[in-house]
Amino acid sequence: MTATETITTKKPQTGDQIVCHCHQVTEFEIKSVIHNDCVDNVKDIGLRTKAGTGCTACHCKIKRLLAGKSIDNCSSCSFCNGCNSIRALCACD
Repeated sequence: MTATETITTKKPQTGDQIVCHCHQVTEFEIKSVIHNDCVDNVKDIGLRTKAGTGCTACHCKIKRLLAGKSIDNCSSCSFCNGCNSIRALCACD
């Protein structure tokens, strides 16, 4: 990195959850794409935001948002207390 380059990170607004941890895409960003671009599938969300194009563990949350549901009760996308991996990738018993 050169002296003139800066690293920028997106920080979610208060109450705005990160849905895609690989690409730091927030719930607000995905909802905006769904509403403004009339997107109705995970692939198109990924094309516009990169969400879901990494490990794919957030697909369940993206599908819930596409269905108009809350992501608060999506336990399969939460982090495992045992290995700290996303549950969809968890190696614990």
